[in-house]
Amino acid sequence: MLTLSGCASKAMQDYNTAGTEKREACALVEEHKQCGAKPVSRAHKPKSPQKLQDKKINACHWQVESKWRAELDKDLEIEALGVPDYNNVNSRKQTFKKDWKNAAVQKCGKFKDDMVNNNSADWVKYRRELQTFQANNRRYQQCNAELNRKIKQCDVATESENAAEVKVPAKDKLVYHASLLPVYAILLPVVIVMAIFN
Repeated sequence: MLTLSGCASKAMQDYNTAGTEKREACALVEEHKQCGAKPVSRAHKPKSPQKLQDKKINACHWQVESKWRAELDKDLEIEALGVPDYNNVNSRKQTFKKDWKNAAVQKCGKFKDDMVNNNSADWVKYRRELQTFQANNRRYQQCNAELNRKIKQCDVATESENAAEVKVPAKDKLVYHASLLPVYAILLPVVIVMAIFN
């Protein structure tokens, strides 16, 4: 709305300013691109494990494990023949994993990460679809957050306009709009001509 400082009271000017700010803020909501539906993940994890051991990475360590397992299996066979807890085999069976790894570290040094990604077709497809979903979901969340921010700004501007309108006396509104009649009289023919030729 046009603001004529000479004809409008301070309250009316504040109301006009608030109205302009509200229209600008709410126009941003209308201009904001649609975020679309929330993405749904189509990535279905294969039943097979994703990580595989590559024993070539820690060959020395796995040789220790193989030796310790062979010795344990031999003693278990003797126990099965009727020799109870041969060579303390029951206790060794319970702590086998910890014991062989400690021995392997002492002999070969620290373990390196020998777990590698499963590159089967199912896992490749799953990882690709998961990455696509995550990228789409990030874009959706960013778009939605920006839209919500603009909606909040529009709501705040609307409340400010309403609060400013309450402060404007009815006679001020009447005087203000009456002062705009000459402006409307000038603009009306222009609007009619534009409507005809458009």
